[in-house]
Amino acid sequence: MADDDSRVFRELCGAFRLENDALRALLGQQNDRSALVAFVQKTALKAVMQEVELAERMTRDQVAWNINHYVLTANQRALKAARKRVGVVGPIQMNRRYAAFLRIEDSKLLLKRLDQTLAFIEAKVRTDQADLVAGAYAAAGSALLRDVQPLSAIAVCEPEANEADAADRERELAREDAYRSSDLSGVIAASFKSELGDGAAVGDLNDDEVFNAQIEAAIRAGKRTRLDALRMRAARAHELAGRSIEPKLLPTPPRIACRQTYCTADLVPLLDEVKHAYASYRRYVLDSGMFNAFGSANRLGECCGYISDFSDEYEGEQRIGEFCGAVPARPSSSAAIPRVIEEADAPDGDTLDVALARMRGFNKRVYRGILDDDPIYFADVFWYGLKKLDQFAESMVKVDEKAWQNYVDNLARAYAEPAEELATGMDKQQLEGFSKAVKALEKGSKAAQ
Repeated sequence: MADDDSRVFRELCGAFRLENDALRALLGQQNDRSALVAFVQKTALKAVMQEVELAERMTRDQVAWNINHYVLTANQRALKAARKRVGVVGPIQMNRRYAAFLRIEDSKLLLKRLDQTLAFIEAKVRTDQADLVAGAYAAAGSALLRDVQPLSAIAVCEPEANEADAADRERELAREDAYRSSDLSGVIAASFKSELGDGAAVGDLNDDEVFNAQIEAAIRAGKRTRLDALRMRAARAHELAGRSIEPKLLPTPPRIACRQTYCTADLVPLLDEVKHAYASYRRYVLDSGMFNAFGSANRLGECCGYISDFSDEYEGEQRIGEFCGAVPARPSSSAAIPRVIEEADAPDGDTLDVALARMRGFNKRVYRGILDDDPIYFADVFWYGLKKLDQFAESMVKVDEKAWQNYVDNLARAYAEPAEELATGMDKQQLEGFSKAVKALEKGSKAAQ
């Protein structure tokens, strides 16, 4: 039996690209030749089904990704255009800005970017009103619905010419249940049973010739069934040519609830204090460059130290080497401003009133230039003030983001579901054509902005 198992394993691997320890272990569990033959038949059929299911799933996933990416991109464009038209400022995205600041090596460039950031925050503080934000979302909802409708105009292209010849197509087109079904499992099983034919009869498996014939019949039936499955998929791909996405029901743009949390008058005093702190910080950076420009929590310029690691052998930290010069860090697209100054023990730290009072106290100290005893103090004060100003400015208007996201998700799903149904029968050429058409539509929408 061991020799039989080894030979059968090699034949199965060669025929269906199956090779793993689990398959070998399962083969070894067959107690007699009849069980081994039944196992080979089951494995051959399963290999064909898995290949078809994998191809269908990968195609569906790719099409769904294309649709979702297009809708999300259209969502960003619609919101940006609506905010600009209504006259409100979008998210500050301070974590992305701060991550970009950390990668800047020139002090003048850093100050330029901070000037732009403060100007952006000031515009937001002076313009964000709940009724304007609600109007922007209403306009964006209608625009998004309009922008995604061209997806329905994308038609499935012709399939690959070499997938099936005319005779094969005529034969398979007669089997409507096969190529119209989104699940070919039953058709494949019937095809396998038909191809197996009389080979399914067990006979006297003690006879080596009979046993070998049974194994060969099972593997041969699997190969032929695989070709049948390819022909069925090819026939179905030809049937899809020219069809397009037909969403069943499109969601209605919702009214997004917006509530004013802070008004302009609430935040202007804190804005003025942050601008005051920035004036001192700006002088400090011009005097000292990038050295400690990010405060005591991110001390650039410390060029010497040691590298450590944890070792089980020494039960703790072990110094494994020293360095001189900057240790490169992996770039990140998002980084929060650290708490360089201790705040209240609460999830959001200091409240607006507390932050304003503290900034007024901090700003009483005057920067004395390169002779200042503790110049990094001014960097810490500025980053504290910027962090708190960003926190309150971003929450000036509370938006029901969940309702908006549900609308975007439902809109994407309305197009993705019928697209996935089409994708089940697409071949490689049709998938590539569909993906290119969505990308071209996306580029055209960007150019029209």
